[in-house]
Amino acid sequence: MDSGYAEMGWSKPPGYFQSLIDAQETGRISAWVASADDAYVGHVKLVWPVDPSETSSPVSGPEIQDLAVIPSRRRRGVAALLLDAAETAGFERSSIVRIGVGLHPGYGAAQRLYVRRGYMPDGRGVTYEERVVGEGETVRLDDDLVLHLFKRREDGESDVAPATAPARDSVREPWLRGPIPGIPSLLQPVAHALTMSVEDIAGVCDGLTEAQMWSRPGGIASVGFHLAHLAGSTDRLLTYARGESLSEEQMAVLEWERRVDIERPAGHTLVTGWSRVVAATLEALEAFDEGTAFEAREVGRARLPSTVLGLLFHVAEHASRHTGQVTTTAKIVRHSGSRAPR
Repeated sequence: MDSGYAEMGWSKPPGYFQSLIDAQETGRISAWVASADDAYVGHVKLVWPVDPSETSSPVSGPEIQDLAVIPSRRRRGVAALLLDAAETAGFERSSIVRIGVGLHPGYGAAQRLYVRRGYMPDGRGVTYEERVVGEGETVRLDDDLVLHLFKRREDGESDVAPATAPARDSVREPWLRGPIPGIPSLLQPVAHALTMSVEDIAGVCDGLTEAQMWSRPGGIASVGFHLAHLAGSTDRLLTYARGESLSEEQMAVLEWERRVDIERPAGHTLVTGWSRVVAATLEALEAFDEGTAFEAREVGRARLPSTVLGLLFHVAEHASRHTGQVTTTAKIVRHSGSRAPR
């Protein structure tokens, strides 16, 4: 872990990571570490407040801190997975989860990620070295200048406005709402298509029973299969676009997709899973170098020819195609009754 921090150019005092272990044993914090090939990739911690007076925030709840991913593993959804773990644990005991983000350009990706995940400012302005900055006060723009955010659990109740994801524009489709911040111009159509897919799928799958989720009228693929395949295939396409081969874990997911109609995971987890994959994909698109658009890439064991842009275009059109199939199948099973999978 120390070498990982060195790669990020960060420094921690001696014994820092041991202090995390000690604090976790006392229940003061919870911590998660991401690894790949037995090597440190990133980590995050969740600090549990002893009582609401511990913070000057107008909302109380555990706070996510110290989210870190080494540079060589960024833009691959690692941060999203770490946040998933911390948020899940936080929402098990609280209706509110908090997080802080820096204000200088180095935090741009984190700012966009938190907004996409539904966080909003807690209303106290910004703090410097844990102290609220007063109106007209001059402070240094560095890592200690922080905007504090919060997110509300979907079924939680609070006396503050709910921190939900940005509401869908019921009139304008994503491609008519203007550029998505942080995404290169060349890839705006990809980002728009993925955003529209998430919104459409959330709408058409809302209220589907588990029987309807796995129904196969006329032998066509189930809604559940399309959702599982969307998430897995998009991850694989991005791997090829980076010029990498599929990992053993990705191959295992591909095999799982072939039997997903038998295992039938909960439909809501598949809908949420697709949303998370899209969030990670948008994060990856932000780092896209337009100068690599026409670089050659190989696909699959047969090493079929493509390009970076060709693969990213397929990410978009593949998502649109399966979203259309989800929409049609959902309407059929909703209005004709569900049938057992065949």
